[in-house]
Amino acid sequence: MQRTLFKNKRLWKVTAGIFLPAVFLFFSFLGGGDIACEEPPVQVEGEGLAGLSQAVEEAEGGTEDAVVLEEVIYVDVRGCVNAPGVYRLPAGSRVFEAIALAGGMSPLAAPESVNQAALLSDEQHITVLSVEEYEKGEQAAGAAGKATTSVASNVASDGKVNLNAADSPQLQSLSGIGPSMAQRIIDYRQEHGAFQRVEDLQKVRGIGAKTFDKLKDNICI
Repeated sequence: MQRTLFKNKRLWKVTAGIFLPAVFLFFSFLGGGDIACEEPPVQVEGEGLAGLSQAVEEAEGGTEDAVVLEEVIYVDVRGCVNAPGVYRLPAGSRVFEAIALAGGMSPLAAPESVNQAALLSDEQHITVLSVEEYEKGEQAAGAAGKATTSVASNVASDGKVNLNAADSPQLQSLSGIGPSMAQRIIDYRQEHGAFQRVEDLQKVRGIGAKTFDKLKDNICI
C-alpha cells in the first residue's frame, strides 16, 4: 500500500513537471501573439498638420478666385456676311471679331463700309454693306454734304453735330457711329424727312437707348 502511494506521488510529480511548463508556454505564446498583432499608433507631427491645413486653405481660396463671371455682350451682325445672326462675345470685343463669328465677309462685301477696329457694345447692330450699296451711299452722302455745307459749318462751331445737316464724315465723328450707321441716319432723314427732336434718332435701325445716351450730349437738330 505504501509503495503504491509512493509510486502515485512520484507519477504526479513527473506529470506536473511536464504539464505545467507546457501550459505556461502555451499561454505565453497566446499573450505574445496579441502583443505582436497590435499596431503602433500613427503620430502626425505638428508641421505636417499645419502644412495640410495650409494646403486646404489655399485650395479653397483658389476655387473662389477661379469663379469669375465673365461679362458678355450680344451683337446682331447682318448684311454681306456668310452667317448673319446674333452672336455672343466677351465685353471689350471689336467689330472684326463679331464679323469673324458671322463667318467673315462675303465676296460682295465692301470692307470699308464698317470700322472693323471699333469697340462693340451690347445690343449693337452691325451691317456690312455690299460694294454697290456702299458706292451709292457715298454718292448720296456727297450730294447731301454739298447741299448742307453752310449749315453744317455753322453747327460745327458750337461743338454739336446737327442730325439734319451732317454728312457721313461728320456723323462718323460721333462715338460709336461708323460708315454704315451714318448712312442709315442719312437714309432715314431722306425717307422720313428731318428729325423733329434728337430723341427721334432712336427710330434709326440699330440705335438703341444705350447708344442714344452716349450721343445725346453731342447732337442737335
